[in-house]
Amino acid sequence: MIESQLLQSGINNIAGVDEAGRGALAGPVTVAACIMPYGFQHELIRDSKLLNEGQRAEARKLVLDNCLAYSIQHVDVETIENTNILKATLEGMRRALEATKKDRD
Repeated sequence: MIESQLLQSGINNIAGVDEAGRGALAGPVTVAACIMPYGFQHELIRDSKLLNEGQRAEARKLVLDNCLAYSIQHVDVETIENTNILKATLEGMRRALEATKKDRD
């Protein structure tokens, strides 16, 4: 796995990236990138679809209170329509990672 290779090379700030809204028939797509401290674990930090509303709110607070950096980006409907959902999502991921990098500089 690439994470193991990065960790072995001394890189331990690895960003995770995910999107929401890609499966919707209409509307924007939202992408987030986040760097958590190496080894951070909590039972609520998992697939948000498996959590109830209160657990999601608690998980959000845990992430924001403990993360090293994060970024949330929205890709508008016009961009999605002018490219396609995959390209728009990848562009959102690129922007989220770039913004996260700037937050760490």
